[in-house]
Amino acid sequence: MFKNWRSCVRCQCALLASLLLSGCGLLSEGGPARYEVSGTVTYQGAPVPYGEIVFEPDSTKGNEGPAARAVIQNGAYLVDKEKGVVSGPLRVRINGYDGKAPAGGGTMPHGKSLFAEYIDQVVQPDDVATHDFTVAKK
Repeated sequence: MFKNWRSCVRCQCALLASLLLSGCGLLSEGGPARYEVSGTVTYQGAPVPYGEIVFEPDSTKGNEGPAARAVIQNGAYLVDKEKGVVSGPLRVRINGYDGKAPAGGGTMPHGKSLFAEYIDQVVQPDDVATHDFTVAKK
């Protein structure tokens, strides 16, 4: 009897954890549709060597959902569908670096910042899309 009681408690704990995680969206397949997005990022006429781009739903325009991010390498980025961008108005944040790690390591492994965080806006359709960005000079 004691052995069955332990099994029952374990099953109840597993069920509770599953319900809690699915309620948080961690195990559910639901949520907003996400789309693949790719494009280029240039600064002063050249591809950004290394950086990060973040697409955030613009809540001031009634859009909501998860943010999506991608690494910029040699001026190109790709957000795959699995971690994709939601449709509608988006706020875009871009940080770019020269890609030259300082000698001896240092605290900036991707090199010096090329520009202050660049912020733009786009509207993502309900489909795969390409968004190219040209960052203005400092």
